[in-house]
Amino acid sequence: MANWKRLERQAARLLGGQRVYRGGDFSQKAPDVIHPAFAIECKHSKNFPKWIKGIFKKAMQYDTSKGKIPLGILQCKSQKHQVVLIRLKDFAEIWKLE
Repeated sequence: MANWKRLERQAARLLGGQRVYRGGDFSQKAPDVIHPAFAIECKHSKNFPKWIKGIFKKAMQYDTSKGKIPLGILQCKSQKHQVVLIRLKDFAEIWKLE
């Protein structure tokens, strides 16, 4: 089984959504996982860019032994919005979705 399928199934299970089965048609205008509160797109990659890994690795060094959840906050210079990087299991736990 392809790892991206496994990721979509895991996201659906942990977040309480339903994975969208696409068959051979990948051009559908639908999220990877249907959820009442979230628009979920899953991407599986062999490796993250080093700077993303570095941000999250550093966040994980700070007080996580005391139950704090590591977060990375990202923003591209050309965009006005920010993105939060969080482990899927932590996100599901915070939202009590698991």
